[in-house]
Amino acid sequence: MKNIWLIILLIMLNSCGLIRVSSGSKYDREKVNKVDFCDLSEFKNELIKTRLEYSGVDEYWSARGFNDCELDNAVYLDFREYYESWKYKLINKQLSRLHEEYWKRKAVMTVIGRFEMDSVTKYGHLGSNNAQIVVKSVRINLKRK
Repeated sequence: MKNIWLIILLIMLNSCGLIRVSSGSKYDREKVNKVDFCDLSEFKNELIKTRLEYSGVDEYWSARGFNDCELDNAVYLDFREYYESWKYKLINKQLSRLHEEYWKRKAVMTVIGRFEMDSVTKYGHLGSNNAQIVVKSVRINLKRK
């Protein structure tokens, strides 16, 4: 019973964007590079931490930085490690609200994950993105556009 209340509390706090939710996969925090979004291409296949804006329409979602750069709207966020565990329930409410009201919302996120980019592979729905971040940890704040 104690665990159920803890999970309910975590879901409520996260729906307000107050806590960071880890996917549960293991990674070495000491190897995480704090990177400005526009500099991600210098950290291919490395663990990164960055802040970004996430928005889209239908199946086409991508991230952008806070300053204009080449990677804007070309980076897919891969949440597969969340889908494979119960921790998806902790971020699902915010992502659902974002997807259901895409025309008036965006998400500001702090993301820790592995940045992937190569000249051959395309990412996201129908390969519409040039790079991706396999998300290991995320904090989501929904904002009005």
